[in-house]
Amino acid sequence: MTVQVGLSRSFTVILGDTTPEEFDAETDRIMDALLDLEGDVISNSAVGVNLKDCVVDIDVLAIGETFDDAVAAADAAIRAAIHAAGGGTPGWEPTARTKHAELVTA
Repeated sequence: MTVQVGLSRSFTVILGDTTPEEFDAETDRIMDALLDLEGDVISNSAVGVNLKDCVVDIDVLAIGETFDDAVAAADAAIRAAIHAAGGGTPGWEPTARTKHAELVTA
């Protein structure tokens, strides 16, 4: 059995000395990193940003042998993309809201 999970994580970012333009460019780098990670396990990545409220939404689909495997793969891909873009994830909790899950034929 193979499970496909859509995972969404939202982050509110404190910009500090970062300009909105720099913040927008960083979210572009996160999207680029997610695209680099796409393949057999990760797909359909998306990054949305609300510059006014400094909120980033990151969505990915992941496939795993179990629900937990798929969620872990999606979560790891999001975190890896943030790191690849130069961001940090101190205090990262491996929990997120799951958009949907379905059994798929592999």
